[in-house]
Amino acid sequence: MRGGAADNQGIDVGDVIEQIDETRVTKDTKFAEVSYLVKGMEGSIVTLVLRKKSGESVTVRLVRARVPGSKAEMLGALWQTRGGYAKKEFKELTMNDKLDKLAELRRRGNLTEKEYQKARYRLLGEEPPPPPDEGSLGFLSQ
Repeated sequence: MRGGAADNQGIDVGDVIEQIDETRVTKDTKFAEVSYLVKGMEGSIVTLVLRKKSGESVTVRLVRARVPGSKAEMLGALWQTRGGYAKKEFKELTMNDKLDKLAELRRRGNLTEKEYQKARYRLLGEEPPPPPDEGSLGFLSQ
């Protein structure tokens, strides 16, 4: 991914990940598990053992970095208390600023409606309403 930790590190399209740190990766390893193992705290190191197209096995050590424009980065910004520079000072983000940013992510298609609602409830410190009982007409029971 452009801008990610692996960008310009000798990792090529078609390389096969055989190991992440101490964990072997096989054809049965799920993508979600690989993703989980590769992600980590910014600045920490992850070691990958790759099989190149030539059959050569290489070890690559990467310093984990924030991926610019990733969904995680965009959502993470909502929980910060300070925004961008305003006259060389940090501007405090209000709840309305954060809700506007969240709505913008939804409008751009970066979030599904379900992700948007979940993030909005979390941001507001509210619990989402429980799903309706199947087959019930709630207004009739009141």
